[in-house]
Amino acid sequence: NMFLYYPEVLPKTVFCDPQVVLTKVTELVQYQHELRDNPEGNMAVSSNLVKFRDRGLLSVELLREFPKHYREGLFTAQDLVQLLVSRGAVAMIGEGEYLMPALLRHLDPTQVSENLQGGASLMIRFTHGYIPSGLFCC
Repeated sequence: NMFLYYPEVLPKTVFCDPQVVLTKVTELVQYQHELRDNPEGNMAVSSNLVKFRDRGLLSVELLREFPKHYREGLFTAQDLVQLLVSRGAVAMIGEGEYLMPALLRHLDPTQVSENLQGGASLMIRFTHGYIPSGLFCC
């Protein structure tokens, strides 16, 4: 068996089954793809879901809408956010709002060149000193 323990983030939590964390992230990715593939099929789409679907943005409030695997006092939506931030899977971009780069759409080279305006470049600086994994890759 394998155990996951992140004492610097969740000192009172030990994952006896690492699959729980993987399944939680997979659930988010699959749901985002479902929302993208069938945008009209979602009857009441909240603003949080629109941000999640279109821009890969998460919040604790949104994560609470996926209650599977959470256990109050053991593992909560807030704990998941802290874990994902500590592992570089998400980055805080505003008060209570997080970017999950792995959820961003990929553009083909034609789309990239069509969207460039005046040759201007974009520079993003993260104050914590590292670039979240998945955000910039070659």
